[in-house]
Amino acid sequence: MINGLEDMIGVQPLETRVHFELNKQISCSIQVANGTDDYFAFSVSRCSLRPYNIYPSTGIVRPRSNFSIIIALQPLKKAPVEEQCKDEFTVQSTRVEECLEATDITGDIFHEGPGRVVDQVDFTVVLVVPPLSGDW
Repeated sequence: MINGLEDMIGVQPLETRVHFELNKQISCSIQVANGTDDYFAFSVSRCSLRPYNIYPSTGIVRPRSNFSIIIALQPLKKAPVEEQCKDEFTVQSTRVEECLEATDITGDIFHEGPGRVVDQVDFTVVLVVPPLSGDW
């Protein structure tokens, strides 16, 4: 039986900074850590309109293990206007049975209900945009 959120997976770092480069893919990674004896399904979603890819966006974290997720901003032809752009992401997770495969994960698994707790952790990717040349 699930008692609550006290033993859920962790996400690190909660904020990461990357330097923006025009016409180049920029990527960073986050770690999802499971310090429990349970299996967890996770799903990562973005709140930003910028074109990010998430590899993998869903998966299973085995007991007592870590899992790396790559967040990649696709090449942009134009620099963002702001000097620092904060893009928000969310990791949802819930305990699952050992026999569940990553291909079995659907959005329904992340709905709370009797005996099912869904944890949500937000993290931020900060794009650091260099000043335009000639700006002091």
